[in-house]
Amino acid sequence: MANTVTYFIALDTAIKFLEDNGFDNKDVIDKLVTLRKQKATKNTAGKKSAAREKNEDFANALVKAMRDAGETEIRAAFVRDNVDGVNTIAKAVAVLNVAADMGLIVTEKRAKSATRNELVYKLA
Repeated sequence: MANTVTYFIALDTAIKFLEDNGFDNKDVIDKLVTLRKQKATKNTAGKKSAAREKNEDFANALVKAMRDAGETEIRAAFVRDNVDGVNTIAKAVAVLNVAADMGLIVTEKRAKSATRNELVYKLA
């Protein structure tokens, strides 16, 4: 597999070359250093996005809503109708996926016909 030259690597190499060969225009080097900082990748390993954290809050609210309603089995429409802040089926599915990742619920696929399936969600 070939190594990929990123903008950061290219700028870093150019700055080192200029400094090693006596290039003395400080303004140019400062601009390149600033650009290199902008192109540096940020380490986000282990950090949750704001959307993920919000969906986790919604997932906890979902479990509470299910228990309060006495429901053990739901579909995405239940989330939309019973969790404040979840207004669409797409958002409801995102919350359900996070809840499943967290181990709060389990997903069951049921065949509705030969070509269609339905997802049902149950408390874990």
